[in-house]
Amino acid sequence: MEVRLEELPSGLAVVVVPTKLYVNRPRGNGEGYQPDIQVQDVAWSTAAFRRVVERDLEQAR
Repeated sequence: MEVRLEELPSGLAVVVVPTKLYVNRPRGNGEGYQPDIQVQDVAWSTAAFRRVVERDLEQAR
C-alpha cells in the first residue's frame, strides 16, 4: 500500500491518504458493494450489528 500526504489549507495538519491497487478485483472502479447482511439501525453499535448477524444466522437454520 502506498500513502500520499496532503497538507490542509490551514497548514495545521496533514492528511494521510492510503492508496491500494487491487488485481483481479471482482467489481469495477466506483462500483458499489451490496453486503449480504445489511444493518438498517440508525445507531451503529456493536450490539446492533450482533443482533442483525444473529438474526440472519437464525434464519439460515
